[in-house]
Amino acid sequence: KPTATGTDDNSTDAVDDGKPTATGTDDNSTDAVDDGTDATDDGTDDGAGAGDSDGTDGTATGNGATASELKGMNSAHASPNALIHASATSQVGKNAAYLASTTEAAAASAATAQSEQALLDATGTLASAEGSVTVATDALTEAQIALQTAIDGGLDTTAAQATVDAATLDLATATAAESAAQLAFDAASQAAVAAQAVADAAAQAETDALLAASGGRDLSPEALAAYRALLGL
Repeated sequence: KPTATGTDDNSTDAVDDGKPTATGTDDNSTDAVDDGTDATDDGTDDGAGAGDSDGTDGTATGNGATASELKGMNSAHASPNALIHASATSQVGKNAAYLASTTEAAAASAATAQSEQALLDATGTLASAEGSVTVATDALTEAQIALQTAIDGGLDTTAAQATVDAATLDLATATAAESAAQLAFDAASQAAVAAQAVADAAAQAETDALLAASGGRDLSPEALAAYRALLGL
C-alpha cells in the first residue's frame, strides 16, 4: 500500500488498491511483509548476530562449550601446509604431531591385525601338519605289522615290504612338513609379539601427543570428537 497521497499511476503497486501515492511509486517501507529485513534468520552469519563470533554460525568448532574446552586446539582446522611447517612447540605444531601419531597408530594397529591373522594361519597349518604325521605314523605301523605277519607266516614279503617302504617315505615327508610348519609358526608368533609391541608404543605415542596438544588436560568425549573432526579424522 502507498505511504502518502497523490495521484495513483496504477503502474507499480504489487496489488493496485486504487489509493494514490506521492510520486506514483511504492516505497515498500511500510509493507506488512518486509521484503528484505525478515526477522527470521536466513541462515547466514552477518558477524553481529547472537550466534558464534567466528562467522560460521557455530559449525566450525562445535557448540560454545566444546569450543571453550578445546581452547587453542581449535587451531586444528589450519591448512595442511600450515600443519607441516608449524613449529613443534606451537599449538599448530602440536596438532600436527597428534595428527601424525594417529596415522602411525592406525598403521601399527593394521600391522598387528595382519600379524595375528598370519599367526592364525600358521597355527592351522601346523595343526594340519601334525595331523598328517599322526596319519603317516599309523600307516607305517600297520604296514610293519603286515610285513611281520608275512614273515611269520613264511609268505612272500615283497608287497608288504613295498608298503612299509612307501609308508616310511610318507612319514618322512609329513615330518619334514611338520618341521617347516613349526618354524613358520614360531616366526609368525614372534612377528605377532613384535607387531603388538609396536602398536602399543604407537598407541601410547598418540595418547602423549594428545596430552601435549591439550596442555595436559583430559578432554571430554565430545571435545575429543570435535578436535579429531577438525583434523579430518
